[in-house]
Amino acid sequence: MSSEGSHTSRLLSSTRLSVTLIVFNTILILGVTSLFLLFARNTIEAINQEVRKDLKWRTLQLAEEMAMRADYGIAAMDIHAVNQAYRLLNSPGDVVAVVVLNEDNEALWHQGKWPRELDWRSFMNDEKDFHETEHYFIARKFSVIEGVKIGKVAVAVSKARLNVGNLALENFILLIALGCAFALVLSLAFVRFYVGPIVKLTESSLKSFRELSVTLENKVLKRTADLQTANEELEINLIKMQKIQTELVQACRKAGMADVAVCVLHNVGNVLNSINVSANLIKEKLDKSKSSTLHQIVSALEQQDSDRQQRARDEEREKKMFRLLKLVDQSLGEEKMNINEELKSLQSNIDHVKVIVSQQQAHAKAVVGAVENTKISLLVEEVLRMNSSSFKRHHIAVQKEFHDEKFISIDRHKVFQIVVNLLSNARDALMDIDKDKRSITIRTASSDQSVALEVEDTGTGINPQVAMKIFNYGFTTKVGGHGFGLHNSANAAKELGGDLTMHSKGIGQGAIFHLELPIEPPN
Repeated sequence: MSSEGSHTSRLLSSTRLSVTLIVFNTILILGVTSLFLLFARNTIEAINQEVRKDLKWRTLQLAEEMAMRADYGIAAMDIHAVNQAYRLLNSPGDVVAVVVLNEDNEALWHQGKWPRELDWRSFMNDEKDFHETEHYFIARKFSVIEGVKIGKVAVAVSKARLNVGNLALENFILLIALGCAFALVLSLAFVRFYVGPIVKLTESSLKSFRELSVTLENKVLKRTADLQTANEELEINLIKMQKIQTELVQACRKAGMADVAVCVLHNVGNVLNSINVSANLIKEKLDKSKSSTLHQIVSALEQQDSDRQQRARDEEREKKMFRLLKLVDQSLGEEKMNINEELKSLQSNIDHVKVIVSQQQAHAKAVVGAVENTKISLLVEEVLRMNSSSFKRHHIAVQKEFHDEKFISIDRHKVFQIVVNLLSNARDALMDIDKDKRSITIRTASSDQSVALEVEDTGTGINPQVAMKIFNYGFTTKVGGHGFGLHNSANAAKELGGDLTMHSKGIGQGAIFHLELPIEPPN
């Protein structure tokens, strides 16, 4: 016990001695530094005061000298004479700007750039003849000839020379800082090599170990309590997150229902456009029908039957009547064929509307669409027949480059709707260009794993800066567009295991849409 007490006493004595030396060195360094800084500050302030007085006196002297030398130049409105007077100033090195006004307070001559800190016009009319700003001394003097004031002279002198003292103070402070750093390094070295062994002995003491053990145990208890509190908060947050997740699922379900509704409306809208075109064509053909001419022929024949003698005398007229009747019959036959074709197209579009509605109903019931074996070219031909009247009316040339392609197992109506959207967009892109330049090229190709369809138009093209957004929901470059067609088509391509992309060189250079689909449907 006595040896442990003696050991502890030595440790305490050594520690006190080290602390005392460190405090003494620190106080000594701070005292010397304070004395040096006080001396430097007084010296620099004395220098600055002398320089300030000299610059102020020099500014007033330069203004007065310039006013005296330029008096006759001001009176004669001779700018050359005023400029010569400025050149004769004694050592104008500190002069930043000079302004000379005539007796009407109009600027006659100026030299240099006037400081922004003080407006020279307001200064010329001020009662004071001298102003000091942050960076300049500014003085004003009147030019007088035989007791008459003929003008004013203002001189601005830089206070840059005052910065010399500040620079000297900064250098001196830097020197003092270096000295303090050197003294600090010496103190640290002293502490390290002298106090180090004492610290090692202190760390080996049992008392320090016991204190450390108690401290560590307290920290562990505190940390355990903190972890328990954090765990309780985590459980509360988990319950909140589960509630938020449930609400999010419901919101997503509603959003999905809205998306399906938008898709149905867009797809039906595309088909209804074709139905509307077919109905209008049928109405136009019926309006232009030859049935009225046939009615006139029948009336003429009835008139001929009532007058047999006139018919016998005019056999040539009867021959002409029968030829006209034959032509009307042929024309009506052609009209009948055209109307039948339009009715077939109309019926096909109506059937397609039924398929779209039933397909979306099946989608709402989570039923997978029917898979059929077909070729993309067959679907393209069907869409072209559906839109043939619209393409003819808008003078759009369609070129088909169908290469050897394979049958694919696919949801036929989804692919059909993608092709309808692509051709509809291509047609709309051609509306703003000349009729003789409107062209759509449709290409098909196949490989061992997939088939591809390309729809290229010579339309208005797409800006590369917005090309990445072309498949975003609600994004459109068409006036009156909704941004649903391409978005739904891209989603349908992904559902089929394929991909829909677009490429355009820029505005006015057309666009190419590329659809790639697998030969076998994805699982």
